[in-house]
Amino acid sequence: MRKLDRRSVLSAFGSIAAFVPALLRAQPRPAWHGFVVESGTRSRSDYAVGILVCSRPTSHVTALRSLRSRAWFIPNTRRGYFRPLRYSSTDRRRVDFARLSLQNFRDQSDMFVSQVRHGGRWPDNASGRDAVQLQMYTRTVAQIPQAQRTNLTLHVIRRTRNGRDLQLLDTVRRRFGSQISISEDGQNYKDLMGLASLIVGSIGAEQTRAIRSPTKLLLQADLRRSLNVPNLTSAQLSQTRKVKATIA
Repeated sequence: MRKLDRRSVLSAFGSIAAFVPALLRAQPRPAWHGFVVESGTRSRSDYAVGILVCSRPTSHVTALRSLRSRAWFIPNTRRGYFRPLRYSSTDRRRVDFARLSLQNFRDQSDMFVSQVRHGGRWPDNASGRDAVQLQMYTRTVAQIPQAQRTNLTLHVIRRTRNGRDLQLLDTVRRRFGSQISISEDGQNYKDLMGLASLIVGSIGAEQTRAIRSPTKLLLQADLRRSLNVPNLTSAQLSQTRKVKATIA
């Protein structure tokens, strides 16, 4: 058997070292999913854009459906809440399901929210408001860590008749390149879209004191309790590693 000299051994190790990074690059990137919502009224201080990010949307949808059957519809009388979950809703009976959903959000290691609220003065013209909204969308995506942004699908529901919101999101997609795609299938993930709306709306409303209805105050309290924070300020939320909320 031919004895390997030092130069041959080093050459072999060098070949392996060069091969490993290429192999790692060839591995499929983990898929992440973002559920895009808006809360509040554009041109008001409570308007916010948010993205609920996770890597296992199908399993989360299954879990939320299970929670629906456990939630109280009529306290101590009837279980099962099967109406859409939206922060803007006036349905007082959603509170128990909302509470269970927020607790589930807290316990899922792959779930977090990126949110941006506009804290300045809104322009008087539509093009100026579009520019502000584009800036908010861009910042919301930029706040998502690079590891989760490298293979991210944004799931959306069209909010405007002329598709303005989708056009703005597509502009954001082009800014970040091929690492992000957009799918107009948010209707297939109503529970995740609803959870995103609940979190984003609660944060925006508490920060601006825009809505003080008893039901929404309960939702805000449940979110504080789930995240174990005294209030929903950006500074407190940043310590949870579950919500990145900033003001543009």
